[in-house]
Amino acid sequence: GTNGCGSTMTDSLYVTVNPSPTVTMSSLGFVCVNWSPFALTAGSPSGGTYSGTGVSGGTVYAPSVAGAGTYNITYTYTNGSGCSGTASDTIHVDLCTGVANASANTEVTASPNPFTDFTILSVDNNLQLINTEVVIFDMFGRKVMDKTGIDTHQIRIDRTNLRSGIYFYKFINDDTVISKGKLVISE
Repeated sequence: GTNGCGSTMTDSLYVTVNPSPTVTMSSLGFVCVNWSPFALTAGSPSGGTYSGTGVSGGTVYAPSVAGAGTYNITYTYTNGSGCSGTASDTIHVDLCTGVANASANTEVTASPNPFTDFTILSVDNNLQLINTEVVIFDMFGRKVMDKTGIDTHQIRIDRTNLRSGIYFYKFINDDTVISKGKLVISE
C-alpha cells in the first residue's frame, strides 16, 4: 500500500489449504427389527459419527427405533485440520418374523442346523431351486455368500471362510423373497 506521502509498505498473508479426508462406508446390508442396538463400524476412517433414522448417539443403531423399512445412513468424519467428508449407504430393517413362504405348502429345512462343516437347505416338492438365489447374511446384515440353485430341491451351504455364529438366509426368485430363516455355525 502507498500512503499520501508516497511511502510504500508491503505485507504477506500465507493461507494453508488442507485436503478433505477420504471417507468411505462399507455396506450396511439388512438387520432384523427385533435385534438389540449395536455399534456401527462401517465408516472409515474411524472416529466419525453416523446420522439417520435409528441412529442413537452418533455411533449406535437401534433397529426397533427405526422400524421396518429402508433408510439412508450417513457417516461424517472430521480430521484434525477441521476438514470434513461424508459417505452414505442404505440399511434395510426387516421384520424377520420367521419363514415367509411363497405358499402355505412350501417348507424349507436346514439339516443339520447348527452345523460345523456344511448344511443342506431343502425345500418340499412344491418349489424347485433352479435359478433361485440363496443369499447368506451375517448378524450385521452383511452379505457373506450367495449361491444359485442348480438342483431341484436342495442347496449345500459349506462353512468355507465363515466363522462360528448366527447367520440368516434368504431364498430369492425373480427379485422376490420366497423364504428366509436362520443358520447357526458351531465350533
